Amino acid sequence: LMHQRSVPLGAPMPRVSVEEMDGDDPQFEPYRQRLVPFILTGGMEGWNMLKEWPETWRTYLPSLFPHSVTDFYPYNMLSNNRHSPYLTRLPRAVRELEIETGPRQQAFGSKFKYDGSEPLPGRYFHLQLTGEDWARLERNGDIKEPEERHWHLSSDHWMEACLGYPDSDLAAEYHIKTHWKIILTGARGAGMF
Repeated sequence: LMHQRSVPLGAPMPRVSVEEMDGDDPQFEPYRQRLVPFILTGGMEGWNMLKEWPETWRTYLPSLFPHSVTDFYPYNMLSNNRHSPYLTRLPRAVRELEIETGPRQQAFGSKFKYDGSEPLPGRYFHLQLTGEDWARLERNGDIKEPEERHWHLSSDHWMEACLGYPDSDLAAEYHIKTHWKIILTGARGAGMF
């Protein structure tokens, strides 16, 4: 880890492949039933965002969501006393990630004052997506449509039944308040306390 914390590391989570989820081996039933935490591997195969965004996200995301507000962490979130996010429009947050943290950061265009402490590399932001934002990514082909996604990555069916997704105010509020769907982007070393 770039910033080792003085807490014990947790047990590693099991990794379960799409093939194991879709198979009939009973040892994977707890994962199929979502009874224990795990990391699903291979679930996003074929998503255009994985092919195109590594080169284009810095310009593409701000063009899609120029007025969206991010929770931006200019001082990382590794310090207990400096962890509040700054509400920052997406285009500004993307520019801030490119600026090196330190005494001259404002000279290089940062809107955030260097506070004199040892800079912690690893600025990051998260962009909360509404149901409409998510649908836009689907329409653009960045992510697969619900019927093409792996069943474990789809929540549309219960959201439609319980919250009136995607058209209700309740569904929009749920997305925002629970951070249900977000794009998390950061520089090397980003982390939480």
